[in-house]
Amino acid sequence: MQQEARRLERAERRFRRDIWSVAPVDAVYEAGVRMEWFGPILASVFADLPEAAGLNLIQGADEADAVVAGHLARAIEWVRGFGVEFMVPVASGRPETERAEEWLQWHHYEQGLVMKRQARRPAPPIRTDPLGVEVSELPAEEDELIAILVAEGMNLPGLAEILFIGLPRLENWRCYVAHVDGELVATGSTMLHDGVATLGVDATMPYFRGCGCHRALLERRLEDVAAEPKVELVQAFSSDMPGGEPSRATRSLRRAGFSEVGTIVNWRLPGGSG
Repeated sequence: MQQEARRLERAERRFRRDIWSVAPVDAVYEAGVRMEWFGPILASVFADLPEAAGLNLIQGADEADAVVAGHLARAIEWVRGFGVEFMVPVASGRPETERAEEWLQWHHYEQGLVMKRQARRPAPPIRTDPLGVEVSELPAEEDELIAILVAEGMNLPGLAEILFIGLPRLENWRCYVAHVDGELVATGSTMLHDGVATLGVDATMPYFRGCGCHRALLERRLEDVAAEPKVELVQAFSSDMPGGEPSRATRSLRRAGFSEVGTIVNWRLPGGSG
Protein backbone atom coordinates (compact mmCIF):
# COMPACT_ATOMS: atom_id res chain seq x y z
CA MET A 1 0.00 0.00 0.00
CA GLN A 2 2.84 2.42 0.82
CA GLN A 3 4.44 1.66 -2.54
CA GLU A 4 1.20 2.48 -4.35
CA ALA A 5 0.82 5.68 -2.37
CA ARG A 6 4.34 6.70 -3.33
CA ARG A 7 3.61 6.03 -7.01
CA LEU A 8 0.51 8.22 -6.83
CA GLU A 9 2.52 11.03 -5.26
CA ARG A 10 5.31 10.76 -7.83
CA ALA A 11 2.74 10.95 -10.62
CA GLU A 12 1.14 14.01 -9.01
CA ARG A 13 4.51 15.78 -8.81
CA ARG A 14 5.20 14.94 -12.45
CA PHE A 15 1.73 16.26 -13.34
CA ARG A 16 2.42 19.62 -11.72
CA ARG A 17 5.97 19.82 -13.05
CA ASP A 18 4.77 19.24 -16.63
CA ILE A 19 2.34 22.14 -16.32
CA TRP A 20 5.05 24.50 -15.11
CA SER A 21 7.60 23.39 -17.71
CA VAL A 22 5.50 23.28 -20.89
CA ALA A 23 4.74 27.00 -21.26
CA PRO A 24 6.56 28.96 -24.00
CA VAL A 25 9.95 30.10 -22.71
CA ASP A 26 9.59 33.72 -23.81
CA ALA A 27 6.13 34.02 -22.26
CA VAL A 28 7.36 32.44 -19.02
CA TYR A 29 10.23 34.90 -18.74
CA GLU A 30 8.03 37.93 -19.42
CA ALA A 31 5.41 36.81 -16.87
CA GLY A 32 7.92 36.23 -14.10
CA VAL A 33 7.36 32.47 -13.85
CA ARG A 34 10.19 30.86 -11.92
CA MET A 35 10.98 27.42 -10.45
CA GLU A 36 13.70 26.48 -7.98
CA TRP A 37 14.64 23.25 -6.20
CA PHE A 38 15.58 23.21 -2.51
CA GLY A 39 16.53 19.63 -1.78
CA PRO A 40 13.30 17.63 -2.31
CA ILE A 41 11.19 20.82 -2.47
CA LEU A 42 10.05 22.42 -5.71
CA ALA A 43 9.13 26.08 -5.29
CA SER A 44 7.30 27.81 -8.14
CA VAL A 45 6.12 31.38 -8.47
CA PHE A 46 4.10 33.41 -10.95
CA ALA A 47 5.50 36.83 -10.05
CA ASP A 48 3.14 38.77 -12.32
CA LEU A 49 0.14 37.24 -10.50
CA PRO A 50 1.10 37.91 -6.86
CA GLU A 51 -2.43 37.40 -5.48
CA ALA A 52 -2.95 34.01 -7.17
CA ALA A 53 -1.81 31.87 -4.24
CA GLY A 54 -2.81 28.68 -6.03
CA LEU A 55 -0.15 29.38 -8.67
CA ASN A 56 2.59 30.12 -6.14
CA LEU A 57 3.44 26.83 -4.47
CA ILE A 58 6.04 25.19 -2.26
CA GLN A 59 5.73 21.45 -2.94
CA GLY A 60 7.52 18.69 -1.04
CA ALA A 61 7.48 20.05 2.53
CA ASP A 62 6.43 16.56 3.65
CA GLU A 63 9.43 14.80 2.04
CA ALA A 64 12.32 13.31 4.02
CA ASP A 65 14.77 15.96 5.32
CA ALA A 66 12.64 18.81 3.96
CA VAL A 67 12.29 20.39 7.39
CA VAL A 68 15.25 19.09 9.39
CA ALA A 69 17.75 20.02 6.67
CA GLY A 70 16.30 23.54 6.37
CA HIS A 71 15.01 23.12 2.80
CA LEU A 72 11.49 24.31 3.69
CA ALA A 73 12.78 27.45 5.40
CA ARG A 74 15.00 28.32 2.42
CA ALA A 75 12.21 27.69 -0.08
CA ILE A 76 9.84 29.97 1.83
CA GLU A 77 12.49 32.68 2.05
CA TRP A 78 13.02 32.45 -1.73
CA VAL A 79 9.29 32.66 -2.53
CA ARG A 80 8.70 35.53 -0.11
CA GLY A 81 11.35 37.48 -1.97
CA PHE A 82 8.90 37.80 -4.88
CA GLY A 83 6.22 39.41 -2.70
CA VAL A 84 3.54 36.91 -3.71
CA GLU A 85 0.84 35.09 -1.78
CA PHE A 86 1.60 31.38 -1.72
CA MET A 87 0.56 28.01 -0.35
CA VAL A 88 2.46 25.08 1.15
CA PRO A 89 0.68 21.78 0.38
CA VAL A 90 1.34 19.00 2.91
CA ALA A 91 0.17 15.46 2.13
CA SER A 92 -0.96 13.01 4.79
CA GLY A 93 1.19 9.99 5.65
CA ARG A 94 4.50 11.29 4.27
CA PRO A 95 7.92 11.04 6.01
CA GLU A 96 7.81 14.58 7.43
CA THR A 97 4.08 15.34 7.43
CA GLU A 98 3.89 15.89 11.19
CA ARG A 99 7.17 17.79 11.34
CA ALA A 100 6.13 20.06 8.44
CA GLU A 101 2.78 20.77 10.09
CA GLU A 102 4.46 21.57 13.41
CA TRP A 103 6.95 23.88 11.68
CA LEU A 104 4.18 25.71 9.81
CA GLN A 105 2.02 26.08 12.93
CA TRP A 106 5.00 27.42 14.88
CA HIS A 107 5.51 30.04 12.15
CA HIS A 108 1.83 31.05 12.29
CA TYR A 109 0.60 29.38 9.10
CA GLU A 110 -2.99 28.12 9.04
CA GLN A 111 -4.77 25.29 7.25
CA GLY A 112 -6.76 26.26 4.18
CA LEU A 113 -8.23 24.36 1.27
CA VAL A 114 -8.07 20.56 1.63
CA MET A 115 -7.41 18.49 -1.48
CA LYS A 116 -8.78 14.93 -1.46
CA ARG A 117 -6.68 12.39 -3.33
CA GLN A 118 -9.06 9.87 -4.90
CA ALA A 119 -8.00 6.62 -6.58
CA ARG A 120 -9.42 3.53 -8.26
CA ARG A 121 -8.35 0.64 -10.49
CA PRO A 122 -8.70 1.16 -14.25
CA ALA A 123 -11.99 -0.20 -15.58
CA PRO A 124 -14.53 1.01 -18.14
CA PRO A 125 -17.13 3.26 -16.48
CA ILE A 126 -20.87 2.94 -16.68
CA ARG A 127 -21.62 5.45 -19.43
CA THR A 128 -24.45 7.88 -18.84
CA ASP A 129 -23.94 10.01 -21.97
CA PRO A 130 -25.34 13.33 -20.68
CA LEU A 131 -27.82 14.74 -23.18
CA GLY A 132 -26.33 17.14 -25.70
CA VAL A 133 -22.70 16.77 -24.50
CA GLU A 134 -20.10 15.60 -27.03
CA VAL A 135 -16.53 14.79 -25.95
CA SER A 136 -13.51 14.57 -28.25
CA GLU A 137 -9.74 14.42 -27.86
CA LEU A 138 -8.03 17.72 -28.56
CA PRO A 139 -5.49 17.66 -31.42
CA ALA A 140 -2.00 18.82 -30.48
CA GLU A 141 -2.10 21.71 -32.96
CA GLU A 142 -5.09 23.22 -31.12
CA ASP A 143 -3.25 23.46 -27.82
CA GLU A 144 -4.27 27.05 -27.13
CA LEU A 145 -7.92 26.05 -26.71
CA ILE A 146 -7.27 24.22 -23.44
CA ALA A 147 -5.48 27.27 -22.05
CA ILE A 148 -8.45 29.52 -22.79
CA LEU A 149 -10.96 27.07 -21.30
CA VAL A 150 -8.93 26.51 -18.12
CA ALA A 151 -8.36 30.20 -17.46
CA GLU A 152 -12.02 31.11 -17.88
CA GLY A 153 -13.46 27.94 -16.35
CA MET A 154 -11.26 28.18 -13.25
CA ASN A 155 -11.68 31.96 -13.03
CA LEU A 156 -7.93 32.49 -13.38
CA PRO A 157 -6.40 35.72 -14.64
CA GLY A 158 -5.92 35.64 -18.40
CA LEU A 159 -2.15 35.70 -17.98
CA ALA A 160 -2.33 32.24 -16.37
CA GLU A 161 -3.21 30.78 -19.78
CA ILE A 162 0.48 30.41 -20.59
CA LEU A 163 0.84 27.60 -18.03
CA PHE A 164 -1.44 25.32 -20.04
CA ILE A 165 -0.46 26.09 -23.62
CA GLY A 166 1.34 23.09 -25.05
CA LEU A 167 -0.05 20.35 -22.79
CA PRO A 168 -1.70 18.47 -25.70
CA ARG A 169 1.70 18.29 -27.39
CA LEU A 170 3.28 16.27 -24.57
CA GLU A 171 3.61 12.58 -25.37
CA ASN A 172 2.29 11.40 -21.99
CA TRP A 173 -0.73 13.73 -21.96
CA ARG A 174 -4.19 13.32 -23.52
CA CYS A 175 -6.42 16.38 -23.49
CA TYR A 176 -10.16 16.46 -24.15
CA VAL A 177 -12.85 19.03 -24.78
CA ALA A 178 -16.63 18.93 -24.44
CA HIS A 179 -19.14 20.64 -26.72
CA VAL A 180 -22.76 21.42 -25.91
CA ASP A 181 -24.89 22.04 -28.99
CA GLY A 182 -21.70 22.63 -30.94
CA GLU A 183 -20.25 25.17 -28.49
CA LEU A 184 -16.88 24.50 -26.84
CA VAL A 185 -17.53 24.69 -23.09
CA ALA A 186 -15.30 22.36 -21.02
CA THR A 187 -12.00 20.52 -20.85
CA GLY A 188 -10.20 17.79 -18.95
CA SER A 189 -6.88 15.94 -19.26
CA THR A 190 -5.10 12.70 -18.42
CA MET A 191 -1.38 12.31 -17.75
CA LEU A 192 0.25 8.86 -17.81
CA HIS A 193 3.34 8.20 -15.68
CA ASP A 194 4.79 5.06 -14.09
CA GLY A 195 1.58 3.05 -14.45
CA VAL A 196 -0.57 5.84 -12.98
CA ALA A 197 -3.16 7.86 -14.88
CA THR A 198 -3.67 11.26 -13.27
CA LEU A 199 -6.86 13.11 -14.20
CA GLY A 200 -6.89 16.89 -13.91
CA VAL A 201 -6.99 20.33 -15.56
CA ASP A 202 -10.79 20.10 -15.40
CA ALA A 203 -12.70 23.27 -16.18
CA THR A 204 -16.20 24.16 -17.37
CA MET A 205 -17.41 27.55 -18.50
CA PRO A 206 -19.54 29.03 -15.67
CA TYR A 207 -22.78 29.26 -17.66
CA PHE A 208 -22.61 25.54 -18.63
CA ARG A 209 -22.01 24.06 -15.18
CA GLY A 210 -24.57 21.45 -14.21
CA CYS A 211 -25.05 20.29 -17.82
CA GLY A 212 -23.10 17.05 -17.35
CA CYS A 213 -19.87 18.17 -19.04
CA HIS A 214 -17.62 17.10 -16.15
CA ARG A 215 -19.32 13.71 -15.96
CA ALA A 216 -19.00 13.15 -19.71
CA LEU A 217 -15.31 14.10 -19.69
CA LEU A 218 -14.66 11.85 -16.69
CA GLU A 219 -16.39 8.88 -18.32
CA ARG A 220 -14.50 9.32 -21.60
CA ARG A 221 -11.13 9.50 -19.85
CA LEU A 222 -11.85 6.46 -17.68
CA GLU A 223 -12.87 4.55 -20.79
CA ASP A 224 -9.64 5.47 -22.59
CA VAL A 225 -7.49 4.75 -19.53
CA ALA A 226 -9.05 1.29 -19.22
CA ALA A 227 -7.69 0.52 -22.70
CA GLU A 228 -4.11 1.41 -21.65
CA PRO A 229 -2.37 -1.90 -20.81
CA LYS A 230 0.31 -0.36 -18.57
CA VAL A 231 -2.04 1.65 -16.33
CA GLU A 232 -2.59 0.08 -12.91
CA LEU A 233 -3.98 3.03 -10.94
CA VAL A 234 -6.09 6.09 -11.70
CA GLN A 235 -6.10 9.16 -9.47
CA ALA A 236 -7.98 12.42 -9.39
CA PHE A 237 -8.38 15.29 -6.95
CA SER A 238 -11.22 17.28 -5.46
CA SER A 239 -11.30 20.23 -3.06
CA ASP A 240 -13.24 20.59 0.19
CA MET A 241 -13.09 23.21 2.90
CA PRO A 242 -12.24 21.92 6.41
CA GLY A 243 -15.43 20.73 8.14
CA GLY A 244 -17.61 21.47 5.13
CA GLU A 245 -19.86 19.28 2.99
CA PRO A 246 -18.27 17.25 0.17
CA SER A 247 -17.95 19.30 -2.99
CA ARG A 248 -19.71 18.45 -6.24
CA ALA A 249 -16.39 17.14 -7.64
CA THR A 250 -15.91 14.87 -4.63
CA ARG A 251 -19.41 13.43 -5.01
CA SER A 252 -18.89 12.95 -8.74
CA LEU A 253 -15.67 10.98 -8.22
CA ARG A 254 -17.27 8.79 -5.59
CA ARG A 255 -20.10 7.93 -7.98
CA ALA A 256 -17.44 6.97 -10.54
CA GLY A 257 -15.92 4.42 -8.17
CA PHE A 258 -13.10 6.49 -6.66
CA SER A 259 -12.19 6.21 -2.96
CA GLU A 260 -10.29 8.67 -0.83
CA VAL A 261 -6.70 7.52 -0.23
CA GLY A 262 -5.22 10.63 1.33
CA THR A 263 -5.49 14.37 1.83
CA ILE A 264 -3.34 17.36 0.96
CA VAL A 265 -3.76 20.40 3.18
CA ASN A 266 -2.74 23.77 1.75
CA TRP A 267 -1.15 25.94 4.45
CA ARG A 268 -0.88 29.71 4.19
CA LEU A 269 -0.47 32.74 6.40
CA PRO A 270 -3.61 34.42 7.76
CA GLY A 271 -4.98 36.98 5.35
CA GLY A 272 -3.28 35.24 2.45
CA SER A 273 -0.02 37.15 2.74
CA GLY A 274 3.27 35.38 2.12
